[in-house]
Amino acid sequence: MFHNLLTKENKKTLQREYLMRTGSVFAFAIAAAVFSGIAALFPAHIGLRTDLAILLDEATRHQAEVAEDVERPFETLADTARLVTRVDTALSAPPVTDGIALMLTLRPATVAITAMSLERDPSRISIEGTAATREALVGYVRALRESPRFESVTDPISDLARSTDLAFRLQFTMVSEEE
Repeated sequence: MFHNLLTKENKKTLQREYLMRTGSVFAFAIAAAVFSGIAALFPAHIGLRTDLAILLDEATRHQAEVAEDVERPFETLADTARLVTRVDTALSAPPVTDGIALMLTLRPATVAITAMSLERDPSRISIEGTAATREALVGYVRALRESPRFESVTDPISDLARSTDLAFRLQFTMVSEEE
């Protein structure tokens, strides 16, 4: 049989030292495991940060593309609205060909039109020409003023001192037949 030669107090001290050594070894083992885990996970952490940066860049780029895709239909709608406005303006203006035909019909044979210009909104016509006599020019201006298709007929700009071969310039506005 074994006899323990240590006193009770020495036994307790020895037991305490044993527990302390065991605890220290256990703590160092846990610390080593934690540091090993951190070292093993560090490359994965770097990889995840890199992937996150790439994904954020792609998301920003995609968001910019989506914003452009959203704006395109609005630009197309605005272009269509401008086109509809132009077509509506053209349709609401009086027909030009009828007004020009009437203007030429009212013209006496002794009045020659040498130039004509047209503004569409409002339908303003400027004509230049020559009249064989002052009476022919005055009659033409009177006929234009009396026609319901023309308004704001200006006085002819011409050399009124002459009585024959008068160069003139007139301006007037065409109105639609409904007015």
